[in-house]
Amino acid sequence: QPVHNLIYGNAMSLFTQTNQVRLAVHRVGGPTRAACLLQVSGTAVHKWIINEYVPNVDRVRKLSEESGVSFDLLRGMK
Repeated sequence: QPVHNLIYGNAMSLFTQTNQVRLAVHRVGGPTRAACLLQVSGTAVHKWIINEYVPNVDRVRKLSEESGVSFDLLRGMK
């Protein structure tokens, strides 16, 4: 196994983790559809995607149910 894989292997995985909020939004049909579903602005949805966190518990619950993405992952709890 190359030395660089031993040194950087775990660090590189940090950069390839899936953005779970982006995945959930995609699964419900994209940012516009998610905004309508959750009764928020498209700007709010984009902010959640950037921050990888949905702040409102009720919206997290609904997005989780509709997308199949774990509640904890949408709240940033790993």
